[in-house]
Amino acid sequence: MNQSTILRYLEEHNIPTKNNKTWDHVKLTNTLKNTAYMGIKYFNKSNLVKESVNPFYKPKYGKLKPRDKSEWLPVKVPPIISVELFDKVQERFRKNKESYKKPSQSQLLSNLVKCGICGWSYSPYKRFYRGYKRQNRNVIKRYGVYEKVAYTCGNRLKQKAHSTKIGIVRCTNSETIAHRLEFCVFTIIREIMTDTAKLKNHLIGFKNKITKSDTKLKLEERLKILDQKLSDITKSEKELLDKYARGNMSREEYVSKSRNCDRESNETKKKRNELIKQIPNLHEDDVVEKSIRHYCESIKSELEDATDFYSQRQLLQKYISQIVFTNGEIVMMGFVSIQTKNYEDPEKNPSTDKIEFRIRGKVKMGMKKDKRDNY
Repeated sequence: MNQSTILRYLEEHNIPTKNNKTWDHVKLTNTLKNTAYMGIKYFNKSNLVKESVNPFYKPKYGKLKPRDKSEWLPVKVPPIISVELFDKVQERFRKNKESYKKPSQSQLLSNLVKCGICGWSYSPYKRFYRGYKRQNRNVIKRYGVYEKVAYTCGNRLKQKAHSTKIGIVRCTNSETIAHRLEFCVFTIIREIMTDTAKLKNHLIGFKNKITKSDTKLKLEERLKILDQKLSDITKSEKELLDKYARGNMSREEYVSKSRNCDRESNETKKKRNELIKQIPNLHEDDVVEKSIRHYCESIKSELEDATDFYSQRQLLQKYISQIVFTNGEIVMMGFVSIQTKNYEDPEKNPSTDKIEFRIRGKVKMGMKKDKRDNY
């Protein structure tokens, strides 16, 4: 019996934790290793230590450090289980820890794939299976062993340990074979992200024709008008303060006019911010075109040099921010950096704006593994 089976049994029989909460693997492990259930409760197991890297800084809070087992103080309590049963469970923990386990291995899309249903990260796994086939309703065992590498939703794995009777809404997103998803991603990179014309169709807020110089000039003129208005309001506030300080204006009149100036100033700033948000997509053709062209050429150059796992992994982390997988369909997300004029403060250096893109694709089912050579 493993821990998942114990968890499901406890949930199906409505047995909560001592704090009346739901069980998980951590709580169950701590319970199974708690010596108080076999009749011995240990105290003085940890010590509060206040340490600081900087000798001139006195830490406000400390941290608990475990003491040596010889310093523990045992106290006898009424046992619930026998010592033999407790030792048998600890021996099982020890054997599981010492048994050989294949270390976790990163895949090309590790930490990049998200579940499109529940939002959790997709984690890769690698397992070995023995082949089977059906013939006349009979299962015939093959002696061949094959390797399976796939990505699956982390939330779905967590939910499998719990019983279906406690009302958990399970994630229905399917897992995907690693080489199929990776082949789909690299196909999108090769066919779309290296082509300037195709990439433009997937940019958010970008249109094929960016000849909007007239609109851009009008927006800049409106910005100048608003900036002048803000400057006039600031001067008016200073004049009001001078009049009030000299005694030429009553307090009630000063408060009333100051509030009007503040209200007008806030409205003007709000309009100015709305105009600034409209400007980044109205740059001249050469600025945007040059940035997109440089982006596509960089990917194409690095894609040709990416011949091993580490170079391909670095390429994906550099140009892809997230991949959302939903039952065989993916949405690749990233952005193109564009150097733009700083409209909030023209005296500052040009700022870097981002135009995001979203590219949809579909994972091909039944694709053989040897197509990985075409990455």
